[in-house]
Order: sequence, then structure tokens, then C-alpha cells
Amino acid sequence: LDTAGNEKNINEKLISEGHAKKYKT
Repeated sequence: LDTAGNEKNINEKLISEGHAKKYKT
């Protein structure tokens, strides 16, 4: 189980979701 890689992916997902919300408004 690659927890470091998994956390990185989750972080990037949250960041891209944050950008998507930011630019949708």
C-alpha cells in the first residue's frame, strides 16, 4: 500500500476540485 502516493493523489484531487469550484463561480 503506497500511502504517500495515495495522499499525494488525494491532495491533487482536492486542489483540482478547489480550482474547479473557484472558476465555476
